[in-house]
Amino acid sequence: MKHGTTRDLIAKELSVLCFEMEAAGLMDKFPSLVIRGICDYADSHKTKEWQPYAAATAAAYAKELLSFIHAHDGHSTPTSSVSSVVNELETTQQQRLLLLASLEFENIGSRHEGIRKAYAKTCQWLLQHPDYTSWQNDENFSDHHGFLWISGKPGAGKSTIMKFLVSRASRSPKAVVIFFFFNARGNALEKTVTGLYRSLFHQLLKQLPVLQEVLDDPRLPFLEKDTSHTWKLDHLRSLFLDAIKRVKTHQVICFIDALDECPEDQVREMLDFFQELGERAVLSKTRMHTCFSSRHYPHIGIKNGVRLTLEAQAGHAKDLEEYVRTKLENGDADSPQAIDIVKQILQKASGVFMWAVLVVEILNKEYQRGRIFAVQRRLDTIPEKLGDLFKDILTRDNENMDDLRLCIQWILFSRRPLKLKEYYFALASGLETDDALVWDSSRIPQKCMELFVLSSSKGLAETTATSKATNTDPTVQFIHESVRDFLLKDNGYKAIWPDAGPDFEAKSHDRLKSCCFSYIKVAATHWLSVSMYAGTSLPKACSYEASDLRLFVGYMLPFLEYANSQLFPHAECAAAVMSKIRFLQEFRQIQAAWVVFFNLFEKYEVRRLHKKTSLLCILAIQNSSSLLRECLKLGIGAEEPTWRVSSEHYCTPLHAAVFKGSQEAAEVLAIASAVRLRQDKMLDALLKRGSELGVDLGSERSRFAEVVVREKATSLLRIFLDNGAPVDDDLLCLAVRSCHKATVQILLDAEADLYGSGALHLAAESGDNAIIELLLQKGADVQGQDGSGRSPLCMASARGHHRIAEILLGEGADINHADSRGRNPLWRSIHAGHPHVVKLLLDKGANVHCVYIKGCRPLHLAIRMMNSAQESVQLLLEKGADVNCQQDNGMTALHLAAQRGEHSVVETLLRYGADPNLGDKRGKTALSEAINRAVESYPDHSQETILSLVRGGAELDAPSPEGLDIRAWALRLEEKHPGIGIHQSLLAVREDGGV
Repeated sequence: MKHGTTRDLIAKELSVLCFEMEAAGLMDKFPSLVIRGICDYADSHKTKEWQPYAAATAAAYAKELLSFIHAHDGHSTPTSSVSSVVNELETTQQQRLLLLASLEFENIGSRHEGIRKAYAKTCQWLLQHPDYTSWQNDENFSDHHGFLWISGKPGAGKSTIMKFLVSRASRSPKAVVIFFFFNARGNALEKTVTGLYRSLFHQLLKQLPVLQEVLDDPRLPFLEKDTSHTWKLDHLRSLFLDAIKRVKTHQVICFIDALDECPEDQVREMLDFFQELGERAVLSKTRMHTCFSSRHYPHIGIKNGVRLTLEAQAGHAKDLEEYVRTKLENGDADSPQAIDIVKQILQKASGVFMWAVLVVEILNKEYQRGRIFAVQRRLDTIPEKLGDLFKDILTRDNENMDDLRLCIQWILFSRRPLKLKEYYFALASGLETDDALVWDSSRIPQKCMELFVLSSSKGLAETTATSKATNTDPTVQFIHESVRDFLLKDNGYKAIWPDAGPDFEAKSHDRLKSCCFSYIKVAATHWLSVSMYAGTSLPKACSYEASDLRLFVGYMLPFLEYANSQLFPHAECAAAVMSKIRFLQEFRQIQAAWVVFFNLFEKYEVRRLHKKTSLLCILAIQNSSSLLRECLKLGIGAEEPTWRVSSEHYCTPLHAAVFKGSQEAAEVLAIASAVRLRQDKMLDALLKRGSELGVDLGSERSRFAEVVVREKATSLLRIFLDNGAPVDDDLLCLAVRSCHKATVQILLDAEADLYGSGALHLAAESGDNAIIELLLQKGADVQGQDGSGRSPLCMASARGHHRIAEILLGEGADINHADSRGRNPLWRSIHAGHPHVVKLLLDKGANVHCVYIKGCRPLHLAIRMMNSAQESVQLLLEKGADVNCQQDNGMTALHLAAQRGEHSVVETLLRYGADPNLGDKRGKTALSEAINRAVESYPDHSQETILSLVRGGAELDAPSPEGLDIRAWALRLEEKHPGIGIHQSLLAVREDGGV
């Protein structure tokens, strides 16, 4: 359609989004599909320079599509029409099965399976409880809307009761029982409402297949085999609601455990949804009952429903008493002492089953040792609060504290629950030598691993049971979620390790990263050498050979898959406390091995990496944005820019980040590309688009703003500031150091902080006159001090910036201000050897008599600075410096000059009236210092100094501290250095009346 006006009218009338012209006249003749390489998205957006890329993309897609579509006969027959209907039905059923399968996720029911069954004869009381029977009674449905909420203290046994109720409800043939047990220790789906809806929806459709017709919803995508689908929360809720409304002949009973292990905002939304379900159920007379369990929520509840507090129930108290009486190994259970012990346990337990279980185990150890007399005393010392009991267990002794710390770090901060073998070797990689990291089942049986879990955790971790339904391996977890709460929410880790700071989590990830690194290194160098595949390639990812190889390697090196896949996530979490440069350097040593292992465990060939994949590409795939920034900052990977097409599988790191969905890495690389290429419009579009999409680019704005300041790219800097980059102190300081006035001006216009940044100090040090004047015009404090008390004038004087010192003095800078060590601008300029600044300061009134440390004056300091001593000494003397002033040790300027062999300075001092016969606190004169220097090392250079001092009036007969007069010293000098003739020269000077 070439007539634009007509096209726009039709589009407006019919809400048309796009007009297809390439296949016009063909669509109604035979099946066809148009694949277009589009670079023009509207009349207002013509980008012909992108046409080659668009065409290449379309061609690549067409090629891939043709590999899946087979050629077929286009002639239609009546039989083919029937076949097409059958095929459509088969396709629909296949789609339903694929969508149903996509609802499942790893460990979908592991929390429920991991909960131990209720002890014999316990929990039965609840089935006859009035609140429970009322909840089940359909006649009361309009009152409670089908809701029962069981609440209780942490560790009271809520999950055990919920598992018991699921088991009993499942016995009813007319009941469809669905359940979800939130698991804060599990993966993301195990502790969010997205996982809840996927699990409940999946169970409902599996038990009532007729409901699977809801999966024909047009909003759902068409899935191919072995493809995944990311379910949207709104779709899940909508489809689940639709399915519930279609249930007619069955009662739906839903159990949802541990609401407190799900984020509170999600729980609120979920409860609102279920209350809507309850209201609809009342109106439609749908029989749906829902039972929740949680800890006591202070601010969350439901309008209708039955509430039951577990620890307040007599039946629960009786269960607890039955457990204690049965499990406590106290010999005669009917003895007065045994009865009293049970009573005390029940009283202190306050309905918390977990507390009772732990205490019974502690007391049984005393009974087993025959220490009946110690049971009461031990019970008296046991804290009543569950958290305090955990602390007591963990700190009672100091055995294997390294094991305990690493155990807790792994269980708290592992990226997913570790399998038993993974746990064993994860700890071993952080505690033992390399040769202990390959599994030998005859040497390390599973029973030993289970014992290690108990010993390393001091009994607060356990191994879950193997899932019969999914045949998954047992994992290691805390015995109860309250252990995690004690360690993190209650800061219990600080009670165990007082040295642990606020960065405990980051430091823990750093240690876990080191464990992973060590294990990969062992695998690469000591057992599974990368050279085993040198010159050859791994078997195809989907082949039986590759599957067998993965099983073999996983058996021999149980921790390798986790270590290789989670090395970078742990490093990213530890970025704030670890040396990123060192890590990157160390990773280079194992990079080739890491790529081999990555490919080994990858089940899809298309996702494998090229053996020479660059570090930038690896970081992009792993979404390691902090390490990416470090690489870009150091120039690592600059030879493979993010926009240049390479021979790698993903073409560029930016492609890799986008393909893998690594959002943070993609942001870093995209912005880095725009900055490096100075693409103002692209950068502005990236930042604005990020804001429109709700993507937080704040950190990237801040970090890349530093880059553009360093590169003096003012136009890019304006874009960053316009898009919300913070103008912090570091940014202004960096601009001042770069000596770029335009950049400083932009930041000052953006209201950069002049007072807290120390910008004027940096400008005075760097020596840029224009920036100094700009900062002073904007109101910078000329008297401001840095952390050491130094003023801007001190900085300029130390650097020898004459003009800047002049500008600062003109603005009223205190010429005699001293820093925290007593050093003023005059000291700084003399010490650094800048006589032109010394002259300026003296001309402006600097104090020539000020005293520094140990009585040192400016004149003494000038002589110590040999590179400019003559000029500075002359200037100080001209301004009235006391030529005979002494330091705390009694030495004068003449002593110092003679000691250093400064002949010209000695002559100047004598000319200004220096007394050559003044002695220091040891009695030494300037002549003594000069002769001593000559005797020790410099006879030729010191002779003129000695003679000048004698001519200036130094006494030859005055004894030295060693008891020798000057002539005796001269004789000794000639003995040591024959031919010098110093003694005769002294006599000649004396006879000539040189004194």
